[in-house]
Amino acid sequence: MRPETAFLVVNVMKGVIQRGTGARANVLQRPLAGKTGTSADATDVWFVGGTPSLVAGIWLGYDLKRSLGPVETGSRLALPLWIAFMKKALAGTEPQDFQEPDGVVAIPVDLDTGLPAPLGASGAITEYFVKGTEPNGMLPAATLDVTDG
Repeated sequence: MRPETAFLVVNVMKGVIQRGTGARANVLQRPLAGKTGTSADATDVWFVGGTPSLVAGIWLGYDLKRSLGPVETGSRLALPLWIAFMKKALAGTEPQDFQEPDGVVAIPVDLDTGLPAPLGASGAITEYFVKGTEPNGMLPAATLDVTDG
């Protein structure tokens, strides 16, 4: 896999931690990437995630296929166990971020539309693209600053 492609996948997985189903892992106060998972009927749940130097996964399920319960998910069951492990495994280590390779560009985009947005715009996040594949166009100004009247 090209380094640029790997970095894009990691960046998407960082979004799972920053604002998605893995957000509880922010308690570790360091750059992380991860992915929650829940199979059909919650017969298996998992969380896999890590830092640039350590990746770990937690899987929960029964040996024979049966549901863990109607509300069980990877975020609810596996993620807390992963957090507990990572707290101990990373204790005393300096946080490190994933290294951005040459060949990618950071673009602020609107979280809802994915269209480029001005720096600092409300609802904008930074997304990475392989150089030459970044989106064109800007979000209309009327949608950037909506105030209650």
